[in-house]
Amino acid sequence: MVRNTYGKTAWGGAFLDALGDLDVNKRLGRGKSYANTGKVRHIEITGAKVKAEVQGTAPRPYKVKVQFQLFDHAQIQRVYDVIDENPLLYGQIINGDLPAELLDTLEEADIDLLPTSWYEMDAKCSCPDMANPCKHMAAVYYLITSEIDKNPFTLFNLRGVDLTGYFNIQPSDTDPGYPLTLSRPSKLPSTGVEDHVDPLLPCPLLKVPAMSDFILSCLKSNPPFSLELDYKAVMAEFYSYAAKQGKKVLDDMMNAGKNGSAHWLSTLG
Repeated sequence: MVRNTYGKTAWGGAFLDALGDLDVNKRLGRGKSYANTGKVRHIEITGAKVKAEVQGTAPRPYKVKVQFQLFDHAQIQRVYDVIDENPLLYGQIINGDLPAELLDTLEEADIDLLPTSWYEMDAKCSCPDMANPCKHMAAVYYLITSEIDKNPFTLFNLRGVDLTGYFNIQPSDTDPGYPLTLSRPSKLPSTGVEDHVDPLLPCPLLKVPAMSDFILSCLKSNPPFSLELDYKAVMAEFYSYAAKQGKKVLDDMMNAGKNGSAHWLSTLG
């Protein structure tokens, strides 16, 4: 089973470490298995508000709400000023990059972007456990970490600091956007073959050498587009599954060829 990894980036790691420092009763880890196994049915992050539904032992999912403590106007402006005063940081941020050095710069300016107390996160869960965090809240904290890993600007949004708006950061023109929209042609081009002619003709087949081991040796476990999952492990599972399914399909085709329903396949043996 492939395990999710949280806090793989400097920003996600800093957020998770901050929560770990607050977790004196060691309750945070209880939610990791919930986060890993898809028990968080739905999560929505809007500014500083987080809403989620987490499946527990009850038939209906528990509802979790987290409200992060917003910076006041002076604190928000101080964040902007710190960036404006540092040309290196400013140049990277206006291009949509959020350098990890900004964390240290904010700390030096006595700006606590990361939570220093559970009271900075007004969290509630509909389960009977009144502790903060219960395992359902903890699962949501891991998913928030995952979102920060994907987009570190999320951490600032949770504090009411809109870096993308203030610095007018736009998505890259080279970003194609996913998923890509695909369309089928309304009419297939004519092949010049009459309808009564069987288009299935014998064709030479080439045996492609197995390349999965070589491809896997070139992969990293967590490339930039897969910070949450161990991509190398995922692909290893995929290649193993594809090989088994491919062999099954070929076996079925060979049997069909020997039975005469696809006579030309019988020559492949």
